Amino acid sequence: MTTINSTPHDLANTVLNKLSRAKTKIPLPNEEVLTTLFETIFYASLKTEESQLIKVTITFIDPNNPDPNPPEDIPQDRWGLITFAEKVPLTVKSLVKISKAADPWSSSLAVHFDNDNNLYIWGMIDQALQYQTFLNYERDFEPEKPGLFQTTINGIGNISVMFDYELIASLNQNVLINKYVNVFNYGPISNKLTEFVDPMKQITIEFLNKHFVEKANESWQREIEGIYKETISRILIRIQNYQHGGTLLITKDPNKEINIKHKIKYDRLSKSIQFNFINVISRIKYLETIVTDYVEPKKESMSTSSCIRYLQTQMKNDQAYSELRGCIRYISSLSCIDGLVVLTPTLNVLGFGTIIEFKEPPEYVYKSPIATVNESKLIQTKSNSFGTRHQSMIAYCHNNPEAIGFVVSQDGDIRAFSQINNKVIMWENIKVHQYKKSKKLKKILTKNGS
Repeated sequence: MTTINSTPHDLANTVLNKLSRAKTKIPLPNEEVLTTLFETIFYASLKTEESQLIKVTITFIDPNNPDPNPPEDIPQDRWGLITFAEKVPLTVKSLVKISKAADPWSSSLAVHFDNDNNLYIWGMIDQALQYQTFLNYERDFEPEKPGLFQTTINGIGNISVMFDYELIASLNQNVLINKYVNVFNYGPISNKLTEFVDPMKQITIEFLNKHFVEKANESWQREIEGIYKETISRILIRIQNYQHGGTLLITKDPNKEINIKHKIKYDRLSKSIQFNFINVISRIKYLETIVTDYVEPKKESMSTSSCIRYLQTQMKNDQAYSELRGCIRYISSLSCIDGLVVLTPTLNVLGFGTIIEFKEPPEYVYKSPIATVNESKLIQTKSNSFGTRHQSMIAYCHNNPEAIGFVVSQDGDIRAFSQINNKVIMWENIKVHQYKKSKKLKKILTKNGS
C-alpha cells in the first residue's frame, strides 16, 4: 500500500500504530518524539557532507536499559555499545556531521529522548555488518537486533523503518509505503521464474538420485528454486546500491527486438547456483551421518574418513558460496553503463549495454498493488507517463509474453514488468531484501504477496 504526498508526520503515525501492536515491554515514544525524529532524519537526507550523500542508520534505544533481555549464550559477533562521554543533541546539522563516522554496514547511532522529549545521540552500536549481510541474503540466520526499532537513510528523501527484520514503513520523498510486494514468492512473476528454474532442478534431481536417493524430494526442489530467486533479488539490490539505475531482462528469445552492444557468454552464475545447492546437500548429508553414527551413540572416537569427508564438503560449500557472491557482483556491475543486461531463463548472461529496438508501447500499462493479478485492483496508467527506459521495457514485454523485466531507477525504485492475459502488468515497491515478519508484531494475514 502506498500513500502519495505524505510527510514525516505521516510516517510517525504509521510507525506508532504498528509499534502499539508490538509485544514488547520497552516504553514507546509518543507521536511528538517520532515526528521530530523522522523530520530530522528526512531533512538530513537532503544534505551532503564533503560532496557525499548522507547514509546512516539510527537505533532507537534507551541508555538506561539498552539490553533488557540478553541471551544466556552471547554470540561472539553480537552487537555492542560504545557510549559517548557527552550526549549530542539530535539536529540536522549534528546528524549530518556524525553520520560520516557511522557507515550503515558497520554501525548505527544510538538515539533516545529526555523528559522534555528532546532527542539526543548518546553512542554507537557496532557489528551492523551481521544484520546487513542477513538482509542482503549473505547470511542464513538473522542475528539479534538492538533497541526498539531502526531507521535508515537510503537516499535523498528516502528513509525506512524496521522492527526486528520486518520493514514496517518507508517514506520515499513524498510517498509513504507500508507494504512491499512479494513478486518472487507469489503471483505470475513467481510462477514464470519457477518455470525458468526447471532445467536446474532436473540437473540437481539427477545428482540427488545418484548420491542421496532419500533427498530427491519436493522440499529440496523448492530449495534450489529459492536460491535462484534470491540470486535475482541480490543482483537487483547490488544495482540499487550503485545509485546509477539499471535494467535486467530475462527472455527466452534474445535474438528478437534487442540490439546487444557488448555480447558475452557468461554461464558461471547458473553453474554456481547448482554447485552451491549440491554442496549444501552434501554437507548436510555428511553431517547427518556423523550425528547418526557417532554423536547419538555417544562414541568417543570418529573415523578419520568421516571427518575428512565432512571438512572437505564444508570447504567446498564455502568456496561455492564465495563464487556465487562474486558472480552476483560481476553481473550487477554490468548495469552501470546505459542499456539492459540480458539473461536467459537459466541466468546465463548474453550481453550488456543492450538497446531495445524501438517499438510503440501499448497505450496503457496496468499497475498491480499485489503480487497476484486481480483485475478489479489493477490501476490503468498511460505508458507515456514513464521515461524511455520504462517505455522500452513495456513495449518489449507487450511483444514477448514470456519475458520478465526489472527496472531499477536512479533513485532506487525497483519495478517488475511482464505480460499477463494480454496486458503488460507493472509491480512497484517489490520486496528484494530478506525481510521477515516479526514474531513480536501482531500478524495481518495475507495470501496475495503484499
